[in-house]
Amino acid sequence: MALVLLALVADRSVVVAAAEQKPPIARQNCPDKCGDISVPFPFGIGPGCFLAQQFEVYCNDSATPPRAFLASTTDTSQKTAEASVFNATAPLVLNESAIPPSPIELVDVTVASNELRAYGAVSSYCSKSAAEQVLRLQLTTVEPSKTLWPLTLSMKRNALVGVGVNVEARLASHMYMDSPNSDSWLSTSCASQESIGGRFYSPMNGSCSGFGCCQVPFAGSADDPDAVPRFAVSFKPSNGSWGGTNPCSYGMVVESSWYNFSTPDLYGYEALSTKLQRGVPFVVDFAVMAGQNGSCPAEGQQPPPGYACASDHSICTNTSTSGDRYVCQCKQYYEATPTSPMDAMLLTGSLLIVFKRIPNHYINECDRPDLYPCSIHGDCKNRPEGYDCPCKRGMKGDGKADTCKEIFPLIARVIVDH
Repeated sequence: MALVLLALVADRSVVVAAAEQKPPIARQNCPDKCGDISVPFPFGIGPGCFLAQQFEVYCNDSATPPRAFLASTTDTSQKTAEASVFNATAPLVLNESAIPPSPIELVDVTVASNELRAYGAVSSYCSKSAAEQVLRLQLTTVEPSKTLWPLTLSMKRNALVGVGVNVEARLASHMYMDSPNSDSWLSTSCASQESIGGRFYSPMNGSCSGFGCCQVPFAGSADDPDAVPRFAVSFKPSNGSWGGTNPCSYGMVVESSWYNFSTPDLYGYEALSTKLQRGVPFVVDFAVMAGQNGSCPAEGQQPPPGYACASDHSICTNTSTSGDRYVCQCKQYYEATPTSPMDAMLLTGSLLIVFKRIPNHYINECDRPDLYPCSIHGDCKNRPEGYDCPCKRGMKGDGKADTCKEIFPLIARVIVDH
């Protein structure tokens, strides 16, 4: 009997250890973090750790804390410039070719939604005097062309924000100020005003509705010919007063709803730029692609060479109508691990089943009540490809929907108890 109990305890310890083991997010023998930033596949740090050159990440370990960057500056980069403008009446065009590129710094990577967040600068247009204005701009290149590239600026998750008094911020594809060339402008613009029709409106904290702060979503979609491979925020000079307490106007491409306007951002020289020195997050979508093979195979069709959705538990989804981008998403109740030959585990009851060369990890829903609800009156039970939450003894209903009720009314229970 003692031997049987010992065997059961040993078996249970293996199951518990397996349940606590988290699936790897990086390829084998590859770092999965840069400081506090997780670097999941298809991104990677070091040779052999990333899917393609565009997914290579450089970790600056000398920074405190360490900082992660997209390694390539040939096709994906940022250029930052500052220029003084004296009594300028003509459009200003900056010489972009003379500005050295810098790598794009990562905020985080989320494989589940196929997106990354990166830092972008707050552009500014400030008055030093009645005759001199200082312009600070940044040009960000996410993709060198509008086709056959795995990274695209998100058309759904970003917005253009302008902050200032009597300012118009514009989204441009080059580093300009008030360029008359309509081809250089993209379709998103906004203006902040303090007076409309002779009526004065005061900016309010938390409000970005046009007075002191304005915000507009990006237009179009990633399949639109007007999709944004590169962007800079520019300004149209205003005839309003300069200097005093509101010397600067600001513009930024930022994750929608991230920026919370505060009226002190309007006052003082470079107040908002100083407050957000690291930059603001913008969102980039990413997908797997391989030239003409960059689309999901039709039903019954043989997958193309280099096909990334290797797991039987993954689903291929095209992300563009042009058929040059796709993503691999896990089926329900599975979560992703790196697309490389490795084992994945399915834990059910007291059995530990290993699937060979399937890069997906089975989820124990009962360990994640925030995602898979089960009422306190229910009893969560994990099972293959799902979970159950029956009501506890003496109750009926659905534990998932929190509708468990006592089977016997109070009066019946009182009678039974007596």
